[in-house]
Amino acid sequence: MNAIKESILLDKAVTNAESWIFYTDIRAHGKGYEEFYATAREHKINFVRGRVADIIPLNPDKILVRADDTLLGTRVQETFDLVVLQAAIIPRSGTQELARVIGIPTGSDGFFLERHHKLRPVDTAREGIYICGCAVGPKDIRETTLEAMGTASKVATFLGKGEFLTSPQIAFIMPEKCNLCEVCIKVCPVGAIDLVDGVVKIDPVSCVGCGICVPNCPEEAIDLNHYKEDQLIEQIRGISEGGTEPKIVAFVEKETAYAAIDAAGQARLSYSPNIRIISVPSTGRISLKHLLHAFAAGADGIMFVEGTEGVFTEHMLRQHVTNLKKKLRPYGIKSLRLVSIATTIPQYSKVLALFDSFTKRITSMGKIPYDKREELESKIHEEEAFEVEPKVRGS
Repeated sequence: MNAIKESILLDKAVTNAESWIFYTDIRAHGKGYEEFYATAREHKINFVRGRVADIIPLNPDKILVRADDTLLGTRVQETFDLVVLQAAIIPRSGTQELARVIGIPTGSDGFFLERHHKLRPVDTAREGIYICGCAVGPKDIRETTLEAMGTASKVATFLGKGEFLTSPQIAFIMPEKCNLCEVCIKVCPVGAIDLVDGVVKIDPVSCVGCGICVPNCPEEAIDLNHYKEDQLIEQIRGISEGGTEPKIVAFVEKETAYAAIDAAGQARLSYSPNIRIISVPSTGRISLKHLLHAFAAGADGIMFVEGTEGVFTEHMLRQHVTNLKKKLRPYGIKSLRLVSIATTIPQYSKVLALFDSFTKRITSMGKIPYDKREELESKIHEEEAFEVEPKVRGS
């Protein structure tokens, strides 16, 4: 669309100018864009669907362009006075460093990541920090203006009330257990934990309650309000003991991923009764200890379903699951009994597809033998089964 706009402006400014646009596909997706594309044909603009093969300077004033016209199946060769490359928009070089300093995540494309693509498009993982325009991804002027107005409204609302609400589900430190190893500081994805006057402290405003720090603390000196360790373990054991065999426990991130499964229900879609769901702040909250409790209590397979808009990124999810699979091997649990998936709300169909395929896999593999469960039960209470290796932030 930028190429079309510039070509129309050139036609108006320069008499008898002739513009050629070589394209792969025309994406006139915005309001009035299709009409704008149709108008361009009235301004002597030639559209060639095909890839440019060569750009060869002939002399200081002329350039030879060779391309394939994929619609006509012919070769195109023309000389031009000027060649303009419509380059892609990429993040600024300092984006990653800024994201690290202010404690907000970036997406797989390198741009800042919004809290939710549809429901909270200008919010970030940290309350009071907002994003808009090309900081989030490639945008045109109209989209940027709309997002900027939305951001200004959010800021005015945030500041105008003079107060704001925070979730009670935040992490807290148990000072009597803390040995100041600072592992929690390194793994916190939003920088909510810091060492202040020789004491590890958690900022209740910055903490988003993801729970990633809890299983990474080697001294078990951190817990999560309203989602404490003993509560989670009791829930895991209760879910694993009942249900249809073979039993599969799905740890589902509570916002995006859970909403995706809920959307599937609203669409009147169903999934295997073998799968029992446990809602968690993020799948980064789940450690080896939780998996052992699940398998010992009756689970035959475990799934991680994470939302793509959370602070626990898809890359972090893959790394986390890979590490857990390695740690399960010494206990005689095959890595195929653990799978993961990252999803957005509209992608619930791929989650249900994994539910079905994983159920078939576990059914084919069979149940975990009773003597293996007894062996796991005895090892659960050994201190070495609770050890968690520290991870580096963003890994």
